[in-house]
Amino acid sequence: MSKTSTTRPSAELALTVVSAAAPAALLAYHLAQNRKARHTHQQGAQTQKWFRGAFHTPFSSALTLDLSFSTVAFLIFAKREVDAGRVKGPFWLYAFLNLCVGLSPAFPLLLLRRNRTGLNGS
Repeated sequence: MSKTSTTRPSAELALTVVSAAAPAALLAYHLAQNRKARHTHQQGAQTQKWFRGAFHTPFSSALTLDLSFSTVAFLIFAKREVDAGRVKGPFWLYAFLNLCVGLSPAFPLLLLRRNRTGLNGS
């Protein structure tokens, strides 16, 4: 086993943790700032505000669309990997993490679990 293959899982684990913490912190901040809107008729307005922000400029539209297509591609890839037995863990774990936190922690976790499956031979 090469030195790279033994150090990569720890880098993937670190990337998974850091990339999960950053979006979670921003989401917590957003929820704290907008907690009144969650309990009133303003909730629909908040959703419209989010979509306007996501597609406000050509740049934000490009990022939003890129992330949307990447998410679909990731979900297809994760499902195939889990079904083929190349990745440990249930598919719903990767789908939940991807859709509720983000692609940035879901993808490194999938790679980490895939590498561990390959190293264990199971």
